[in-house]
Amino acid sequence: MIVDNVFNELNDMKSGWYTKREFSRDYLGKCGSYYSTTKTKNTDISKTALVNLWHRLRKDVATYEETAKKVNERFVRDNLLERRQTFDALSRGVLEALIDEKMTKTQKARETHVQTYAL
Repeated sequence: MIVDNVFNELNDMKSGWYTKREFSRDYLGKCGSYYSTTKTKNTDISKTALVNLWHRLRKDVATYEETAKKVNERFVRDNLLERRQTFDALSRGVLEALIDEKMTKTQKARETHVQTYAL
């Protein structure tokens, strides 16, 4: 799932020192145990949490872009722009997941509607 990809990418960027608790609070906008609980119970992340995740990733994209504009050293600027690209790709993945979820629910509603009239 996209949320796991985002968490793993953030964890890699922080050399394995990013916790699920921090991710739940900072990126999902939920209580510290939220992400771990969804993993343990094998439940989906709420739509609200996905929207929060997308919003935070877009904020990170803007932050890296603005910071890169202010840096003179090429190596540092390139690193910041690379991270910006990573966060941009992650945010697009989250947005696609949100769109797919909405389309799936719409399709299920249509199928239910068709089945009701077919009886």
